[in-house]
Amino acid sequence: MKNNSQIKVEFLGNTTMYADIASAKSAVRELIKDVKKPSKLTVTVPEGTYSNKDFVFTEEDCSDIVKVIWKADGDVTITAGLSVPKAEWKEPDSEMADRFDADVLPNIKMISLTDYGLTKDDWGEEVAIGTYKMDRLYDDASRGSDIGFFIGEHRMIKARYPNEGFNFFNVVDPGDTKTQRNPYGGEYRIDQETADRIKTWKDQTGAWIFAYYVFDWADGSSPVKFNTDTLSLFPKYIACGAGEVSEGFGFKPKYYLYNIPEELDVVGEWYLDRESGNLYFWPYDDADSADFYFKNELIISLTNTKNMVFRGFTLTGTAGNVIDTTCDNMTFDRLHVKKIGGRAMTLRGWKNTVSNSEFEHLGRGGIDLTGGVEATLTHGENRITNNYIHHFSEVYSTYQGGIVINGCGNIADHNEVCYTPHSAVSLGGSEHLFEYNYIHHAVSNSSDAGAIYQGGNWSSRGTVMRYNIISDIGGYPGYYPNGIYFDDGMSGQTAYGNIITKCQGFAFLIGGGRENIVKHNIIVHSNRGINYDDRYRDGFVGDGWAQGIKKRGSGMWNTLNYVPYLEEPWKSKYPLLAKTNLSEDPAVCDDPDFPINPAYSRIDENVFIDVNVMRENLLRMSDSVYVYSSVEGNIDFQFRDESDEKAGWDPEVFNLRDDSPVYSMIPDFEKIPVDKIGRIGIGIGE
Repeated sequence: MKNNSQIKVEFLGNTTMYADIASAKSAVRELIKDVKKPSKLTVTVPEGTYSNKDFVFTEEDCSDIVKVIWKADGDVTITAGLSVPKAEWKEPDSEMADRFDADVLPNIKMISLTDYGLTKDDWGEEVAIGTYKMDRLYDDASRGSDIGFFIGEHRMIKARYPNEGFNFFNVVDPGDTKTQRNPYGGEYRIDQETADRIKTWKDQTGAWIFAYYVFDWADGSSPVKFNTDTLSLFPKYIACGAGEVSEGFGFKPKYYLYNIPEELDVVGEWYLDRESGNLYFWPYDDADSADFYFKNELIISLTNTKNMVFRGFTLTGTAGNVIDTTCDNMTFDRLHVKKIGGRAMTLRGWKNTVSNSEFEHLGRGGIDLTGGVEATLTHGENRITNNYIHHFSEVYSTYQGGIVINGCGNIADHNEVCYTPHSAVSLGGSEHLFEYNYIHHAVSNSSDAGAIYQGGNWSSRGTVMRYNIISDIGGYPGYYPNGIYFDDGMSGQTAYGNIITKCQGFAFLIGGGRENIVKHNIIVHSNRGINYDDRYRDGFVGDGWAQGIKKRGSGMWNTLNYVPYLEEPWKSKYPLLAKTNLSEDPAVCDDPDFPINPAYSRIDENVFIDVNVMRENLLRMSDSVYVYSSVEGNIDFQFRDESDEKAGWDPEVFNLRDDSPVYSMIPDFEKIPVDKIGRIGIGIGE
């Protein structure tokens, strides 16, 4: 990774060339050290591939006075990974050849990782993956990073069965849920066809399982053993949620098996012999290199930095996050982050901006941003704008949002977020603005989830979601994921002017929260409408699943203490929250201000067009919602093939026509600015 071109540094009208990144960095530190007048310094990096070890920055590399800009000139890639050109791929060695099917063998290539100076310390042992992996409970679990392997732009998949989708199993024994260390992982019953397939493997000891054992939002992996005579499968690591409802919410546990050389039988699969370091794979035809990541290394390392700009770089080749830092007034612009194992960016701080960038093929999520102070309602003023975030959560399959925002007072606008097995966006905290975003093809592999997800807080307030398009939500047969999901008591949220279409589940699912406003949204060509339940009231006064709410001091009660809601500025700005009745007397449970009640919400004047459900799923409200909240003025256009015409919906412009009857039926219903939604200059096209 060498580049013979020179690094250009421009400052105060002077231009100086440097032989390498290290020399340019040293010069910058000297140039900005004693500057008293606001100014700008630009470092231009010429085309080439550079090591991440050169891009380590501290407080010495930045200044309050001088804005330091690092920018790429042409195709500049910064990486911690390894690239092996096609010319160096080998034919498989004879030692492993007998484990591959004879018809498949001519397609398989091999790379010897030891040829590139790598050792077992670099690739390590197989490690658990999944957001809810439970390897932490086991003393002998392998630690380290999971290897990533790409052919061109294709993420290669460890040899697995079945090649696509999942098999299903039944729970025989969920495992030892009482033992804190090294618990028994349980027993699951598989089908005869799978057992017969396992019998064909020459060695079963290296096999792993990836599964959703109990809930469709809890993924994890484990080494696995088999007894094919009894159709039994034994994961070493216990499942998240084991011991709870074994088939939670009607969910049937699903899994696939992987890390099996005999199953390397289709293009895009690979297997690593971890003793020899020989890697076997069936490559795609449209690429001329194999690219790997091995270690959890930052691509750009930032410590106590501020007032800097990074523009135009391609960042790749790490098992971890590309950028993970606390910083202020930083700009990350026109970046291309791809082919990594972790999250693209984790930012904490004030007035940071991520803009005009593309993020793809991420093992975890996209941009995770935290800023502002909820206690004082001080806005972080961070912004995520005009980015394209797609094909993420490829290794960790749940709760790895393309955009995750926490804290207070941050903005995400004009982004396109798509192609993910679970939630596209997750919001927490207060007073964020989420607008003009295009979310599509999300939650393809779960049901109890939402494309935009917020969950579990009675004290959150003031976040606004407006003028977003949410489309093509769901994918797995029999699953019904939701568009916008206010889960487990999420309160104080406002959603208006959004268009939700082609959603397999509810457009909105509101899980027992308070002071939520869902108004003037268009729900079109979807499967279900709006659900608003009273799960905490049901758990408190009845036998609902949320019976834990009867224990004062439990998690949900504690969310009221996340912020000083009885003090200023909270007391004046959110007076209904300040009225919250925390009496210990169960006789007050009918008081609207008692927090178990779904009170002070408005589910008003939404428009439903061709929502293909039975009537009870159009507005499925618990009885107490009608008692404590407003559900008024919602309009339903259900005329089969004539729904669009009757509603005045124009699918060509993806909006209501100017002569739509909606505008007379709801006089203050504003036309949704569809032309402004999505990436600037791109819109909502594919």
